[in-house]
Amino acid sequence: MSERYKLEDSHDLDGFANWCLDKLTNEKNTRWVDLDAMETAEEIIPDLIKKFEAMQIKHNAAATLPSPSESGELWNDFIQLQPDGKQDSWHCWRDDDVDLTDSNGNAVGYGGKALKSSRLLSSSSLIQHHYSHPDELDPIILDVSAVEQGVQKMYIGHATAAELDAISMVPWIDPSMESADFGRKLLEGLMSNKEWQRVVNQKRVLAIRDFANAEDSYIFNPVLLYLDLTNDHVSEIKPLNGKGEIKIDFSFLSKRSDGWTDYVPKPKNTDTRPLWIIDGQHRVRGFGASERGTNMPIPYVLIVSRKGDNPEETERLVAKVFTEINTMSVPIDDLHQIYLRYKFGMKGTSRTSDYSYDAKGEPTVDSRPQRRAYELALHMASARDSSLYNMIEFQRPANRARRAHHYVVNSKNWVGSTSKYYRNGIYSDVSTDDFAPDEIYNFFKAFENVASMYDWIDNMPRWEVGANKKKPFLQFDGPFLVLLNLFPEVVKMITESEKVERPIPMNTFQRFLSPLKTVDWRSPSLHESQLKGRNNTNIRHLGLWMLNSIEEGYCGSIEDVMSKRKMSIIGEGLISAPAPPMPENVSEDSWPGMADLVIEAELPANALDISWTVKFFTPRGAEFWTIPKESMSKRDGVHVRCLTITLHDLPEACNKISIEATSRNGCGPGAMTEPIIFTDS
Repeated sequence: MSERYKLEDSHDLDGFANWCLDKLTNEKNTRWVDLDAMETAEEIIPDLIKKFEAMQIKHNAAATLPSPSESGELWNDFIQLQPDGKQDSWHCWRDDDVDLTDSNGNAVGYGGKALKSSRLLSSSSLIQHHYSHPDELDPIILDVSAVEQGVQKMYIGHATAAELDAISMVPWIDPSMESADFGRKLLEGLMSNKEWQRVVNQKRVLAIRDFANAEDSYIFNPVLLYLDLTNDHVSEIKPLNGKGEIKIDFSFLSKRSDGWTDYVPKPKNTDTRPLWIIDGQHRVRGFGASERGTNMPIPYVLIVSRKGDNPEETERLVAKVFTEINTMSVPIDDLHQIYLRYKFGMKGTSRTSDYSYDAKGEPTVDSRPQRRAYELALHMASARDSSLYNMIEFQRPANRARRAHHYVVNSKNWVGSTSKYYRNGIYSDVSTDDFAPDEIYNFFKAFENVASMYDWIDNMPRWEVGANKKKPFLQFDGPFLVLLNLFPEVVKMITESEKVERPIPMNTFQRFLSPLKTVDWRSPSLHESQLKGRNNTNIRHLGLWMLNSIEEGYCGSIEDVMSKRKMSIIGEGLISAPAPPMPENVSEDSWPGMADLVIEAELPANALDISWTVKFFTPRGAEFWTIPKESMSKRDGVHVRCLTITLHDLPEACNKISIEATSRNGCGPGAMTEPIIFTDS
């Protein structure tokens, strides 16, 4: 094999392996494999992943580099999966990283001659440093003064951006982690306390670097740091009583083939630097990447954990502080806030954002709905044979990357819908915690089975786990919420109609859901209808239509269900407007006077509302009435829509009233009724 496939150093090795592993492990998201090679890819991708990981671990552990023959063989096995003419070129992984050098070509950062290189990595947006040897680096001394706020003590000081960048890491969570892995790790307690911040944004780091390079640019607001004083690389050379000094040596560096480094990428993404940057990571990295800014002092606030302290309590405190702070005026996104509140048991700002524990370590009355709802999502996303495996979004994409198409819902919308089960719904009793996850698992598995019962002409299932762009209708964000709303209704329907064991078995759910087997969730007509997207009307329409069909135990043929021409009735006309209502005068009089004129109409099947058109006739002509809200009311749940006309509503000299009614659903209004005429006789 030619020297063409030579890797230059350990960074080049990691770049090569990580770039290929990202492609291989995200094949379903990125769709880079040639369609004609898909069958081959399914067989060799798992083996390729093992080979890349083994190569990376072996050579990094031995501080060696693979031969051009070894790396070239893996590369050729990899690119054979790509379409001809669109194959990536060797060294393509090098394009995104940024080498940080000054005007003389020297690496920017702390360490002098011992610093061999500094690179801003695209995958994590941190600065990775390579050094000749730890013994050639002077320890960094932090001179601090104590400050107290209530029972909390912290320390303030300043250090250059280069020093802070050299000894500080960000406890970030890998944004490329699959939904299934996220759910499994969090449920099983495998998510370490170094995995909770969002990855730093590379564009913001580079923008701050450019800002720091300008001669008239300064930064005065402090960054917030955390340090565990029991760390082997840290020592108090002057006790932290009022004032003190902390020494941090560079024994934390990892040996590599070309020297020593502070960050080892995949497979473990290990950053060995002892300090945590809680707030200000973009400032530290941005100034640390700048020739001018790297030597500028940055003020900091330091929270420490000493021997004898409860490290979990301190880490919960720093996570809480991070959650409450906006970094560079950019708030933490909502999905990440939910994750932090769940992981660290935070109270939140309202009853519905409470994830706290009581003194016994159990969820409180207010926090139980949110914690259990989030755990449902983790369970459904990580259970290998779940109908929602890897389909729930727990993290926003990093650096404005496109959201993966296989997601059906994000954790915020999931919790918003399912926490109601626990607050005042089907799982309000704490004893239901034992079977609730199994029950919702059984419901979705039953729905998946029902959606595949019919012998569809295209042989495509109407629920496809992991489907991307061309996915069934209910796997899009808005329509999916219908299933979350439908679930408790079906549970109540089952438990109120028969004696059933808990959790409700999958075959029982399947029996009740079976009428829906002729609904074509891949129909182009459905995808192009007014039911797409997310709004209150379309979600209510879909839920009502499905619930009516389940309660009645009936759905018609595919043609009946998907017809646009026939009026929507139970089990038919999913994408059609409803039948017209039948208004009726229920008052004793035929003209408003001492008593009001009251008109009622029952909501037709699958209708959401009734609208009224009222015309008053006078010698001058007809006047349309803009009906005030107080003249319309709902009675008997949502089944009857009532219109009230009083004597005061009539214009002067009115001698005739015409009333028409129209029902509507998510597909629009239906036909208008024949007018009911009232005359002043």
